[in-house]
Amino acid sequence: MYIVRLEKKVRKFLDSIRDKDAEEILSKLKILSENPFQNSLDIKKIKSQKELIYRMRVKEFRLLYKISIKSYIF
Repeated sequence: MYIVRLEKKVRKFLDSIRDKDAEEILSKLKILSENPFQNSLDIKKIKSQKELIYRMRVKEFRLLYKISIKSYIF
């Protein structure tokens, strides 16, 4: 399982849109937290010079995210 962190402006945006749309976005984010490469989600890579960024489409909204993988040595 992955952790999804939302920036403050994203949380404000979710509060400002219709509840139905916000619920659908949160539902997709839950699926994303289980598998960030889920085939059922509309995901595409976005070319960036600095880091690998993905775009997920939910209705007319576009959500941008990146995946950080931290390794731990025990």
